[in-house]
Order: sequence, then structure tokens, then C-alpha cells
Amino acid sequence: MKDFEKYKNQMENPSLSHEAPQREYRYQSRRLNMCFKEDALKEVGLSNHPKSDKIYQMAWEKGHSEGLQAVYYALQELAKIIL
Repeated sequence: MKDFEKYKNQMENPSLSHEAPQREYRYQSRRLNMCFKEDALKEVGLSNHPKSDKIYQMAWEKGHSEGLQAVYYALQELAKIIL
């Protein structure tokens, strides 16, 4: 996985006082995160694994504060354990 930028929300984060734009921003962020999850799980060979959601959750908890690249690397390491 090389292009982590395609999963970055390109919308400017609106102020909290504007509900409709804030809702759209959150929707786009969730959509991009789901796309990243699907692509990452597929790339590491866990897309159809019965524990893929749990493994992804563990990788997310470990790496999300550092960005999607850290989540992906954590996912790769965890996949080695169960595959």
C-alpha cells in the first residue's frame, strides 16, 4: 500500500457551529476510513478472515494516533501472527 493520501479527507474541517458541513465532513471521514480498512485488509490477506474486524481494531488502536501508515504496518505485523 503506497498511496495513503487518497484516504485523507480533502474537505476543510468546518467549525463546530455549522452542523450541516460538520455532518458532511464526518460522513466523508467515515467513508474514507472504511475504504482504507477494506483495502488494507485485502492487501494483507485478511479480507475474508473471521477475525479480520478484531485484528483491524487492534491495529487501529495501536497506530491511528500516528496516521494510517502506522495502522497499516501494525496490521501487517498482526496478520503475520494469524496467517
